[in-house]
Amino acid sequence: MSYPNFADGSKWHLVFDNLIQAVYTSRNPDAYIPIPPISLSFSLAYRYLRIAANNQNARASWKWGGNADLLVDDVSQVEVIRRSLRCNQAIIIPVPDYLERYRIKVSVPYWFDEVSLQIDGYIDT
Repeated sequence: MSYPNFADGSKWHLVFDNLIQAVYTSRNPDAYIPIPPISLSFSLAYRYLRIAANNQNARASWKWGGNADLLVDDVSQVEVIRRSLRCNQAIIIPVPDYLERYRIKVSVPYWFDEVSLQIDGYIDT
């Protein structure tokens, strides 16, 4: 039995990498519409995911970076797994074998004015 080598950068495949920003209103520059949940429109089959929710404006007290939900791969939006994300730190999520294909939805805290979300899948060869 071989164990995954998470430190080997060549074993990670970039799935999603995007900067999402809250929308500021024109009437009140201090008010904004929070970032809605970010749902990937395609399904995945990786056994391990690495997810990072980074915020360059984060305060030192911000530890929570949101939630990552793994959903059944159909239109029902049934949540199977929920993991908390750390702000500005990647986490690795092991995906159970019974979940052959799934989709991801990430919700970030309402006070985030921007988030750089990166999702990688582990390639087990």
